[in-house]
Amino acid sequence: MQFIDLLKLDPQLTELIKQHAIEKKYESGDMIISQGAYKDQTAFITNGLLKVFIEQENSSLLLYHLCNESNCIASFMNIFTNTPIEVSMQAIHDSTLLWVSNAKIIEWSEQFMCLKLALINSYQNNRYHLRNALKNLTINTLEDRLYEYLKTKSRHYKTSDLKIPHSEIAMDLNFSREAISRAVKRLEIIKKVIRKPRSIVLVNV
Repeated sequence: MQFIDLLKLDPQLTELIKQHAIEKKYESGDMIISQGAYKDQTAFITNGLLKVFIEQENSSLLLYHLCNESNCIASFMNIFTNTPIEVSMQAIHDSTLLWVSNAKIIEWSEQFMCLKLALINSYQNNRYHLRNALKNLTINTLEDRLYEYLKTKSRHYKTSDLKIPHSEIAMDLNFSREAISRAVKRLEIIKKVIRKPRSIVLVNV
């Protein structure tokens, strides 16, 4: 499992995770957790790609992504408190998660420094992406936000030819579909993207 190498987990801890974790598989589009729910578990991502976002009435806003190749811990920042989850999480690709109770996570983090460091690094990574999301909201134009969004998707999907519907982009960035279509046209005019009938191609990425 790739997350073991990425997190540099102790062999003894690895065996404990295998013994106590519950494996769950999610198909692309499956909701993993909804904002406002209670979840007393933390997950290790063995494969796949997830998006973390916030919801309000009929709108949503993408915050950051989680995957098994970088930030592979799905934690809801409530390990030590029994509070509602403040974000939603959805599978973008088919994904597999190993769920472990927060009680075990607390116990193991006291025994294994590698797990404590992994949790701290995961929190810091999430805070970094949250700061970037706030910066995008308050400073950047729609075109800038869209271009950064497309570059992020390109890194995760490992392709510059992105088959993402405008409706999905609109939902992630909390803009109308029409506004996204206009922004894509403006990015094409300045030669940052090429529009195709069913995709958007990033130029010189």
